[in-house]
Amino acid sequence: MSYCAVYLNRIHREKNLPEKPEDPLILEKSIPYDAEFTFIDFVPSVLTYSSSAHHQVEYHRFSHLIDTANNWLDKNSHWNIINCETVRLSYRHNVTSMVSRWEQQINPVTPLWSPISRGEFETSLKAFRLWIRRKDKFDSDYYNNNNDDIMFNDKFRKLKHLDFIPKRLNENSFETIDQLLERVNGRLKQPDTLFWNIITLESLKIEANSEWFIDPEISLADESSRHLTILRLFYEQYKSGDDMNAIILEENDDYPYTVIGIEDFKPELLSAGSFFKRPEFEPFCSLTQRASRWLNSQYVDYFLNAQSIDIKIKSPSKLETRNCTNIEHGHYIQFLRIVYCKLLPRINNNDSETIIKRPKSTHEQQQQQQQQTTNQSSSSSSSDNNIIQLCSKVFVATKLDHPLDSMQQRIYNWLHHQDNNQQQNVCILGAETINVYGKDDDEKVLEKKTSDCFYGNRLGSLNTFTFKAIRLYYCQIPIIGDNDHDDNDFIDKDSRAKYYRCTGKTFQRKKSRNFTYSNSNSNNNNREKSLQRKNSKLKIIHSNSFRMNNVTIKQSSMNEKLDEKESNRIGFIKSLRRSKSHIQNHHSTSCNCM
Repeated sequence: MSYCAVYLNRIHREKNLPEKPEDPLILEKSIPYDAEFTFIDFVPSVLTYSSSAHHQVEYHRFSHLIDTANNWLDKNSHWNIINCETVRLSYRHNVTSMVSRWEQQINPVTPLWSPISRGEFETSLKAFRLWIRRKDKFDSDYYNNNNDDIMFNDKFRKLKHLDFIPKRLNENSFETIDQLLERVNGRLKQPDTLFWNIITLESLKIEANSEWFIDPEISLADESSRHLTILRLFYEQYKSGDDMNAIILEENDDYPYTVIGIEDFKPELLSAGSFFKRPEFEPFCSLTQRASRWLNSQYVDYFLNAQSIDIKIKSPSKLETRNCTNIEHGHYIQFLRIVYCKLLPRINNNDSETIIKRPKSTHEQQQQQQQQTTNQSSSSSSSDNNIIQLCSKVFVATKLDHPLDSMQQRIYNWLHHQDNNQQQNVCILGAETINVYGKDDDEKVLEKKTSDCFYGNRLGSLNTFTFKAIRLYYCQIPIIGDNDHDDNDFIDKDSRAKYYRCTGKTFQRKKSRNFTYSNSNSNNNNREKSLQRKNSKLKIIHSNSFRMNNVTIKQSSMNEKLDEKESNRIGFIKSLRRSKSHIQNHHSTSCNCM
């Protein structure tokens, strides 16, 4: 490993050789104190120093970065997780040989595909990026340490990940994304996933050697022209003890399980190219518009994440997005991948069925008939204006002396719209780190490149450098016609937070679960009080995200009747209860976007 050899040679020339392993770096100092949405990087450092002839250095593995993130979340319980991703950061040596003293770069000072031994002053590491949202007063009802619900208690929450690596079918072929997804859904059918809260499913390219062997856990790997795409599942696991978990599993054996789906939106070819002319594809914004129409028309229980992915193309008219193998050199194109979830019954399920449509209720059928009548009398353009729009915003960092940490401030400025002293009325659904390729650091040119889906040859003179950028996915909150905010140009923080949970104008981001747990040693009165307390919290949970999640809520006589206004706000809610009280079995989902 050339990076390690260069790095170790530098260490041997230093007088102050570190005797102990370094701790992973946590980049959080540049977060604005009142930021509502931001990210934190957990960067690996040197774990062991080798004195062998090969002069190799071992960095922290990815699992250790997850453990570090869990320790940070325990100390900062006022944050909710929105998304997780694996990013590659470039570092430049700064005075000392310790990784913790290295200066982070946003783009390499040498060409992208230069020899891997770039010199003693540069290296590249795989870090863990955690996208987080600050909890508001509405979250405090769910995340309370005095709460009896384990799924709403932070002290039981642990962030974990699973890697699904494509198996080799023969000498020249591997499993496809669809086959990997079947394995993911097969794992989600296991009983222990009852305690999981799925965050995201990341499509990640890993460097492979000449034999197509990969190690997704290593933080520093040799650059390679061969890559293998894996699926990395991030989730939160809620556990408090084997005895308690066994009781919860027994009392909620009919709880629905989660099925993950993937939908790819490929850019359409507008005009074929020639030897002197590049082919023209539709812009990236058209992909998000198509994704919006698809999400509004499908029976999707909740939205997981969106990700832009680069693939090498052999023919502009035929794009294959499901292959897991990739060999560099050639023209590349970018497509949009939407990851979503559906909830299926755990009892009498068919293993061969991975995605089915959820049955419609009577209310849903009436709404569909009304919608069909409306669509017949309205034009297609007006229909597009009525759907929930998935939008994206790109932040490009270009200057060599401009650290990536300052992107946190740029996101903060955009959300608060400081130029016009206004606040963006958006609901953040997810975020990702992307690469932008160009020949120089002209910011206007790079911003234009972010909307292009065709990259051309990344080894060519037009794409000499790679630059880091951040893309946010969000839904715009419509202000016109809102009776509560007719006199305001923007929604304040508290009203905006309430809007996310009490309207159906955004895609449902995440779900929260509520389990039944009874202690045989406690009396019935305590159990009834606990159930009443849990049901009172369910009254403020909403779903109704895609206009198809309207399910009638059945409640027993022990619960207070919801008034008409409140019942209209509560959509797709089912609270699971298996107790002596006659509370019907339901499941609850809540929007946990920004």
